Amino acid sequence: MAPDTCAGILLPANATSILVPKGTLASGQTYTALLSFMHLNDSGKTMPSTTAQGFAAVTRQTQMPIRTTGGLPSAPPPFIRSITLVSGGKLNLLIETATDRSLAIEQSPGLGQPFITLLTTNPPVSPVQVTLTRPGFSPAFYRASHP
Repeated sequence: MAPDTCAGILLPANATSILVPKGTLASGQTYTALLSFMHLNDSGKTMPSTTAQGFAAVTRQTQMPIRTTGGLPSAPPPFIRSITLVSGGKLNLLIETATDRSLAIEQSPGLGQPFITLLTTNPPVSPVQVTLTRPGFSPAFYRASHP
């Protein structure tokens, strides 16, 4: 949706651009722009038995992706280098990760099962060691991602 400062802006038929207000779009994102072409006729007329005004129009629409620049550069996905069982039934995960992004650790009880997020952190160094409570003796699958 266009911000209020853009909504309702009518462009002349020979327009080749429109200015999107600064701060409207976040950097490093992809948006979908929708451009509508309308030919209005019979505007401002009322229908019988009503006081509402309306219009008739012929319309066409086109949409296009808009990708903004900036934001964080791409980073390789995190990599779980090792998982070690330690005292108290806990697991130590050693993870290679980018330090300029948050890191999510997720767990699933089995293949094809949904993953649940166990923790999200902002690692100050890489590799980072994360300690988790082991889920009993049932099998578990772990993954790390940049959310």
